[in-house]
Amino acid sequence: RLYGLAEIHRTGTVVVQYTNAEQSAAKATPITLFGIRLGGGVTYQLQGSLPLFLEAQLAETFGAAPIDTHIGLAAAYSFNDSWGVRLGHDLDLKHAKVQVANTEAKISEVEAAFNLGVQYTGF
Repeated sequence: RLYGLAEIHRTGTVVVQYTNAEQSAAKATPITLFGIRLGGGVTYQLQGSLPLFLEAQLAETFGAAPIDTHIGLAAAYSFNDSWGVRLGHDLDLKHAKVQVANTEAKISEVEAAFNLGVQYTGF
């Protein structure tokens, strides 16, 4: 089963800048990245007796320019028609140019997340 998504997305990072010409001191500035995340994914139920589902997702967050590529993989096991457990791994590849104290900073960061939890699908 294929699906599409459109979300408002907010993420953050920290830009570190030298505060003197000798580069002996630095200042950390938190930066918020905000935009619309567009993408899609596919879910697939494995054949057999187990109610096991796999999911893959790809999306991009657009601010004034593309700022964050999202790749997600997950597996879910359903106990019944409403409840299950889910294990996932997400990668966010942040890539943006921002202005910090009149200087352009180029952000290039990989954020990895693992998640494990219960899901309810009986709505």
